[in-house]
Amino acid sequence: LASVEQAIRLVADTELLRGRLAELHAAMAAKDIEVAAALIHKYITADASALTSPFVRFVGNSKPGAAKQDAGYTDESPADIISSAAADLVDRVTLMFDNAVSSGNTKDIGRCFRLFPLLGEDLRGLDMYSGFLCSTIAEKARVTTEVSANLYALRITRLFEIAAVIIDNHFPLVETHYGPGRMIRVIQRLHIDVSRRAAMILDFFEDERHIKRRLAQVLQADTKIRPLPKTQIGASLQSASEDASQLSDHDFKEITDILAELVLIQRQIATFNRFMESRATPELKVLIAEGEASKKRIFLAPETVAKLAFPQSQTLPAPGLIDETTGLVTSTQLSARLPWLIESYIAFEIFF
Repeated sequence: LASVEQAIRLVADTELLRGRLAELHAAMAAKDIEVAAALIHKYITADASALTSPFVRFVGNSKPGAAKQDAGYTDESPADIISSAAADLVDRVTLMFDNAVSSGNTKDIGRCFRLFPLLGEDLRGLDMYSGFLCSTIAEKARVTTEVSANLYALRITRLFEIAAVIIDNHFPLVETHYGPGRMIRVIQRLHIDVSRRAAMILDFFEDERHIKRRLAQVLQADTKIRPLPKTQIGASLQSASEDASQLSDHDFKEITDILAELVLIQRQIATFNRFMESRATPELKVLIAEGEASKKRIFLAPETVAKLAFPQSQTLPAPGLIDETTGLVTSTQLSARLPWLIESYIAFEIFF
């Protein structure tokens, strides 16, 4: 009797599988990606026994895209059919996402973003969405030709504020569709990109404000600064000091303005770092509670971090690129510029 009941149950499961494959075929043919993704998600998360019963070979005529067959037999298993449909759907959703980003269609961007985890492609979804958010930050932070005494401090402030707003605004969406702790992967990606853009602002600040020349003038004018240690700015100060002129009242004003802007920039960087820690650390705790495997899977890989943070570098990624206490990337283009920033501030501060 038990064997009979088991056989009846297997036949019923087979009929259910046949019906769902027919639904999947219809959804794929109609390009109804939501229904198709939901059906595929059921197979991904369901008990695999339904796909391994002795009767599954009789449901193959429901293969998406295949014609009906007179005999209900096919060499391709339902598992292969579903896998093929899932791969096709992932390609469709990926292309739709890229097209939506290109056209600025935020509705389709959100639509595609919600589908990736249903297809077992949560990391792909998080990475593509992170790229979209990075481009959004870049667009919103686009600089103007406005002239200001603290122009570069204002640019960095605007960049950080936009990034903070975007992170907070998109937290609920990521958590709802991808789960707690997953936002940290987005935060890591945005942290790298925002740090790169902030470093670029510092490069412009150094060039446009003639920091090297001003430091050399300070070195020449004040013997107290002459014995500076060999640091990022030490060598350039010594070589540039030979061409530095005497300080005028205008020079003093510009150096004062530079010092004030350095203070503002350092303050904004410190504030942004605290904000990022406050958003990343709780996400890290969630992943730690899930286990090391989950954390390793969600975190950006070291080689990915190295490639994104320093794309021109040929050096192999070193361990410890991500802080194990906060989940943030430790080595960015901005962090590489901080010693120069601090040393420049100290030199000007000593002068005054």
